[in-house]
Amino acid sequence: MDDQVDAPSKLRVAKSQASGIWANLGTAGTVPADGTTFISSEITSSTSQSASIAPDAPFTTLGNFTLASTEATSTAGNNPLPVALARFAAALTPAGVHMTWATATEKNNDRFEVQRSADGQSFQTIGTVKGNGNSSSLREYAFVDGRPFAGQSYYRLRQVDSDGTSAFSPVAAVHARAAGAAFPNPTADAVLLPATLGPAHYRVLNAVGQTLLSGKATGNDRLDLTTLRKGVYFLELTDAAGRTTQRLVRE
Repeated sequence: MDDQVDAPSKLRVAKSQASGIWANLGTAGTVPADGTTFISSEITSSTSQSASIAPDAPFTTLGNFTLASTEATSTAGNNPLPVALARFAAALTPAGVHMTWATATEKNNDRFEVQRSADGQSFQTIGTVKGNGNSSSLREYAFVDGRPFAGQSYYRLRQVDSDGTSAFSPVAAVHARAAGAAFPNPTADAVLLPATLGPAHYRVLNAVGQTLLSGKATGNDRLDLTTLRKGVYFLELTDAAGRTTQRLVRE
């Protein structure tokens, strides 16, 4: 990879590792006839790992790449190394997609912008979590997307320094659920209604057809089932498209 820069002396090519921490791949500078300086780095499956690359970042795996700097703070033409992200994960829960991450170190960390995409290419910010500024100890963070897309969703973090410099985390993919079905099923406490559902009336029925719960809801609403005993129930949804019934299990 290569990129044209104005102040290359302390720029480095960085690669994301499986742990979420960025590894320094070093740099090789060239000066073409026009006097422009380029920063470049190359890795192959046969390239030996240097001391700066952690064992969890083999060159046989894909990863994100960025231009980073050995500067502690940004200067004109430089991008500082990203905050040391210890981990970033996303998982579906009854409340939505629950994201957790942690930093090993932070320097001038203003905030994290949580970004979501339907295709893994075009991302939009859906929330912001304040950073800890400066830290040399493990810091934990969390964010919940209460209305994820139906099907596959992609999430990443945009970490922003106090001077506006930013960097991105690796991407985490989550499959919300099949369209048209409440999820999860079986469940211990609640279900999320189908994302494609419009304004609707719901009823939760027992095995003999008695209504135990009812109300109005819409797509991605959370339906609390904790007042029901463990067992088999039926979820009836009625909207403009008609009526559907789904078997639910509370365990």
